[in-house]
Amino acid sequence: MAYKEKKDNTRMIIAILLILVLVLAGIVLYTLVLKPQFTKYIYNKQIEAQQITIATILQSINQQGSVQLIDAEGNPVVLVPYTDAEK
Repeated sequence: MAYKEKKDNTRMIIAILLILVLVLAGIVLYTLVLKPQFTKYIYNKQIEAQQITIATILQSINQQGSVQLIDAEGNPVVLVPYTDAEK
């Protein structure tokens, strides 16, 4: 009987250690692979959104001659194309 209990305890310990190793491997995989890829994706999407926004503002300035934006404090900011008077 003691041999069987010892064998069951050994299997249980091996199963617990295996689960622990799998959990740690998952944490390492997330930290080293998934999280950097997700961060890179988000960063690239932010750059893309910024480029689209600037292109849209410039297009509106070219079509309408000016664009009015509102800053964080609620003040209007008017954007107009700059022309060098010395040319």
